[in-house]
Amino acid sequence: MRSVLLDVASYKGLRTLPERYEITAKDLEETERSQSTKISDGDCVLVRTGYSKFFTTDSDAYLHKFAGLGAEAARWLAKRRVRLVGIDNLAAGVPTPFEVHNVLLSDNGIFLMKSLYLEELSKDRRLSSVVVVLPLKIKGGEASLVRPIAIA
Repeated sequence: MRSVLLDVASYKGLRTLPERYEITAKDLEETERSQSTKISDGDCVLVRTGYSKFFTTDSDAYLHKFAGLGAEAARWLAKRRVRLVGIDNLAAGVPTPFEVHNVLLSDNGIFLMKSLYLEELSKDRRLSSVVVVLPLKIKGGEASLVRPIAIA
């Protein structure tokens, strides 16, 4: 499926968003506009906070100091009828991770991927790509490890 990278950290002139920064709908809208990208129905939206680089280098920052989507931002994504949201941190939502999960997954049937490494797409300014997601075959399952691949 087609994907759009919303590089919120770069839009704000940062390598990494501040600790526990709550990404708002306005942040997403302004990032989309500044990048001259357009989210369409059925797209995958990848949100870069800059925290994926801490996965192997600073477990405390990765596990506890991340930035993420606010519930308002999740509702903004749902209104655009996206099919899949991916983010480069562990919890997706700030300050309340489960509210973001509920808005995306439960209320709108939007799939969610976390812990993505988006640094290469950001560095190369690959703002649009094709994402292929290969989940485990689990009959009746509601979650799975996946192997996502961005073809840019």
